[in-house]
Amino acid sequence: MSNSAERGKAFLRDLKLGDVAKWRYGGDAATKPLQSIKTSATVQEALALMSSHNVLSVPVWDETKTEFVVFLSVIDVLRFAVEPPAGAQDLTVQDILSQIGDEDETQVDVWDASSSASMVMEWFALGIHRLLVKDEGSSDSEHAVRIISQSDMLRYVFEHAEELSTLMSETVEESHMLDPDAPSIAGAKLPPATLEISAWEGFQKLFNQRTSALPLVDGEGRFVAALSVSDLRGITSEEISHLHRPVTEFLQLRHSMTPFTCSLTHSLHQVLEIAVRNNAHRVWVVDNDGKLLGVVTLADLLSKFAPFDYKLLHSKNI
Repeated sequence: MSNSAERGKAFLRDLKLGDVAKWRYGGDAATKPLQSIKTSATVQEALALMSSHNVLSVPVWDETKTEFVVFLSVIDVLRFAVEPPAGAQDLTVQDILSQIGDEDETQVDVWDASSSASMVMEWFALGIHRLLVKDEGSSDSEHAVRIISQSDMLRYVFEHAEELSTLMSETVEESHMLDPDAPSIAGAKLPPATLEISAWEGFQKLFNQRTSALPLVDGEGRFVAALSVSDLRGITSEEISHLHRPVTEFLQLRHSMTPFTCSLTHSLHQVLEIAVRNNAHRVWVVDNDGKLLGVVTLADLLSKFAPFDYKLLHSKNI
C-alpha cells in the first residue's frame, strides 16, 4: 500500500463516529430529537410518521425491553397497508415485526461516539444501511442517540476527498465491484424487469428478495429506469393506490424516471460524486449501447474505506 493510501486509512482510523455525528447534525442535535416509533403504534401511524418526516425507515422502540430493536422500513409498512392479512384489524408495528422476522440489515446497532469510523465503514460494507450513535455524556437511552447512514458517511468522505483521494483513484472496472460470476446482474440481487409490470409488482420483488432496487429495461434490453425503496419516500396513505399503476407511470408521479449511470471507466471518485451530488443510493453501470452491466451501491463504495475490502472476495472467488 502506498504512503498516501496508508495516510487515507489512518485518517479513517483516527476519525471518531462522534465527529461524524457532530458534522452531520451540528447544533440541530438538541432541537431535532430522534424520530422513532413504538411497537404499540399502528401501521397507519408508522406510515404517517415516515411521510411527515420524509424518511424511509425509523428505529422501533420496544417498550417492554426498553431498547431499540429494529429499523422499520417503509416497504415493510406498505406491505401490510396494501395487503393486510385476512381478518386483521388495527395492525401494529409489533404485528409487522412478528411477520417479517429478524433480518441482519434491519437490526439496530447502537455505537459509542468514540467508535472508529473505520470500523463503521466495515459494518456498512456488509450491508447495514444505518446505525445509532449515543450522544456523549447522556444516559437517556431512548432519546440520546442519532442516526448515521451510509449516505452520511459517504458525504463525509466526499467532503474530505483530499485525504482519501488515493483510495478512490481506480476505475469501476479496476475495483472488482462488478462480479462477473454473479447469476444475474453483477452487483444486483435481481435480474431486470420489463416496463409492463405494475409498481406494486416491482416492490413485491424487492420485498421478497430483501433488496432495495429493481432495474427496468425496454424491449431491446436497454436500461431505462429503476424502481427503488427511495421512490416511496414521503408517500402517504392517500397515495397507496398509485402503487397499482404501471411502473413507469408511478415513477413519473414520483419524479424519478431518470436513473444515475456511469461506465466501467469512471473512477470511484467520479461515481462517488454522482451519488453524493444527486443524493442517490446507487449508480448503475452501462455500456456504450445503454445495456446494463451492473450497479455500484453505497455499500460497494464504502467497502473501499473499510479495513478489509469485501469486494475482493468476489473477484477471487473465495
